[in-house]
Amino acid sequence: MIWLLLAAADMQVKIDTTFLPTLRVELTLAEPAQRLCTAIIGGGRGIKGLKAMPDDPDCFQPASAYHVDLKALDGHDPDFATLMGKAWMWNDQAVILRPEPLPDRFDVELDINGPAFGVWPKKAGLYVANAAALDGGSYWGLGAWQPMSPLKVTGREVQLFKSTGREFKASDTVLRDWVERSLKAVAAFLGELPAARMAVFLAPVRLSSEGGVFGSIIRRHWATALLLFGANATAEAFAGDWMAVHELFHSVMPHIKGRPAWFVEGFCTYYQDVLRARAGLQTAAAMWDDLHDAIVRFCQPDGRSLDEESKSMRKTHHYQKVYWSGACLALSLDVTIRTRTQNAQSLDTVMQQAWKDSQATPLTESDMVERLDAAAGLQITEKMLLATQAIDFAPLYSSLGLVIKSQTHVELSPHNSVRDAIMSP
Repeated sequence: MIWLLLAAADMQVKIDTTFLPTLRVELTLAEPAQRLCTAIIGGGRGIKGLKAMPDDPDCFQPASAYHVDLKALDGHDPDFATLMGKAWMWNDQAVILRPEPLPDRFDVELDINGPAFGVWPKKAGLYVANAAALDGGSYWGLGAWQPMSPLKVTGREVQLFKSTGREFKASDTVLRDWVERSLKAVAAFLGELPAARMAVFLAPVRLSSEGGVFGSIIRRHWATALLLFGANATAEAFAGDWMAVHELFHSVMPHIKGRPAWFVEGFCTYYQDVLRARAGLQTAAAMWDDLHDAIVRFCQPDGRSLDEESKSMRKTHHYQKVYWSGACLALSLDVTIRTRTQNAQSLDTVMQQAWKDSQATPLTESDMVERLDAAAGLQITEKMLLATQAIDFAPLYSSLGLVIKSQTHVELSPHNSVRDAIMSP
């Protein structure tokens, strides 16, 4: 067993995986706590053996040991816990209780008996983290996971872990190349991968031939991502994938309180196309056809505003509507900002500055709206978020030199400065 016992830590944690999917957790605190809480809303449903506080089901009366039932957390959502074949993935925000409030300076040592895979560094055989890492959260793997050779992207080492609980066709080379080219496309946005430590977990989905199937990422401090791929996917399927770029782009997005879907997912959807085209992973013509198709199919309001759709997305499951409407907003802003400044500024520059400014304290949604509209010189964001009637995209097409040929195809004029600048890294 791996038990953590270094005296310097503010909290020592032991996790016993002997009876997986039930984890036994022991805590030793240097200072007494008033309450112990999960760092994610809803995480308390997996905590067993403790008395919940009357005002918060995710907080508990202090104790030195408790159990975590990963099955109770398993809703096929890695943000809590999920089982993929014989490979468990869990979020430490739902498993490791911490004092509430969490001190700004707070060192943790973690010991886990049995094979465990995560992004926390090791010191003297124990995993170690500080308050920012504990508060930010990360994914962990237990069971049928295997380390792969790490990647080096913009000087950052990226750990890779693959699930071995199910058979799949893709070779290690195909999987590594897929992740590497996606990370390079994303890193070009800021010039580097910003997370000091990063890990990517790769797991197959049975009966699927798609390259990328689904992804999820935690990136508030260190970055850990889960990328699901088709068990029957060929190298060609990975070559045409957009999902990995979309998911990994979250790691360079500004931090926004409440994570409004129109921004967090919509702007990622815009850049999944733009960054792949910039990196040569798809042609410019394919990118513009894809964005045109989205405008035709998803970007016109149908009596409900994008703001309404965004807030109710997880209830209505109108994911494509919100993702692509947000992408259309991003495109409209990018074109307007570039046109207004003769390409001196762009959506890229607004996003890059917002990323820097949100590192210490996340921005609010209204902060981000103000920044976007200030750069555009018009209240485009507010107008498109609240629109319930048809939006006229004809000026946008004209500004980009796009001529509509069908519902899925546009013809590109020989030269257009705004369109060409969008394609430039």
